[in-house]
Amino acid sequence: MVEKGENGEYKTSNGPIEKMQRRLLRKSGSQRSVTGYSITVRQFLRDLGFTPEDFIEGVKSGKIDVVKVLNDYLDRCYERKLSSGSMKNYYTRVKKFIEVNLDININWKRVELPTVRPVEEDEVPKKEVIDKVLKYAEIDDKALVLVAISSGLREGTLSELTVGEVALDDYKDIGVIKVRPDKSKGKVKFITFISPEAKEILKEYFEFRKRQGENIKPESPLFAYREKGKTSFYSRGDTLALKWRRLLDKSGFDERNRKFYKYHFHTLRKFFRTALEYAGVSRSFRERLLGHKGDYLDSSYFGPQLDAMIDEYRKAIPHLTIEKRADERDMATARMLADMARLQGASKEDLENAIKLFEDGDMSIVQLQERISKIISETLDKKNEVKTIKEKDIENHLNHGWVYVGNTPSGKVIIKRG
Repeated sequence: MVEKGENGEYKTSNGPIEKMQRRLLRKSGSQRSVTGYSITVRQFLRDLGFTPEDFIEGVKSGKIDVVKVLNDYLDRCYERKLSSGSMKNYYTRVKKFIEVNLDININWKRVELPTVRPVEEDEVPKKEVIDKVLKYAEIDDKALVLVAISSGLREGTLSELTVGEVALDDYKDIGVIKVRPDKSKGKVKFITFISPEAKEILKEYFEFRKRQGENIKPESPLFAYREKGKTSFYSRGDTLALKWRRLLDKSGFDERNRKFYKYHFHTLRKFFRTALEYAGVSRSFRERLLGHKGDYLDSSYFGPQLDAMIDEYRKAIPHLTIEKRADERDMATARMLADMARLQGASKEDLENAIKLFEDGDMSIVQLQERISKIISETLDKKNEVKTIKEKDIENHLNHGWVYVGNTPSGKVIIKRG
């Protein structure tokens, strides 16, 4: 692996794998990509029983037929029932290793690659699924999941973020995450947010770490594991995603499509995107919040752009919130409205059903007002002598013998025959 020395410069080595690592790092700047290539190539060489140096020398001298070796290797991958995509990925990485270290002509077309079929569309987990999974979560797992679904960040980015890159006090409701280019897949800086729910649990997670004896600093990992009293970053994104897979196993949502979990970690990012769509967030702002490449990203940390993004994000908060909690003040208002409706003779069962929808988070306080007004209206209509009208029509009705009774929660006027 390419590692940094004490002076911040990358250590150098003349080995074939290290040469490939330096080339990849110079091109992509992604340590995660370098690690992935290195793991695959080392596994390939172990399977063949070669050191990196012996393999390169064997290919150079003609003792090793690269095409035959790769075709045999892919046959073994097929027997292990690896997917076509994985097999092609392994081939690409080994090919890169050879091309970086040797300047020889190889007819790569003779390597018989499998046809990569379209990947099945991932099923996005519903709120109910995530809610049930979270019942098996400890504080660190819960913080991870809620931050992931409300920010849309990939597991690789989440594994590299520091505490200082998340602002929890800039706004009363949301948290702000600024992602540096070296921590995003597209190598662009961008900004995203976390919901009030995720912000609250993240603060609780930090307090938990402090009680465990950690001295949390801006450079500390956002999501950390402790070993022998030391706090460390998770080594790779897939290691972090393993926490989610364990929750799926515990909660019974461990169904798989081939070897992959039906609700693998990346579906949390798709949950985020879908929530933005449901909330009516424009495609342009969705792309920004997801960190997709675009000219707009360079200025996304500053000025009116940021204000506009926050306004758009806030539209999606109800869709990104998992735990259903009615605000205590709104709850008191809901009960008062129900009591008013009962005085008008409204059905107790209808009112309780409406209140239940509000308590579960499936109805806003405004929608509840409208529902109770409708219940009152339907109740009065059944009595014939009583009805509800708009305020502008009251004078005409009073002139024709109707009598004012009161108002509904939504502002309509209740009248009855005199």
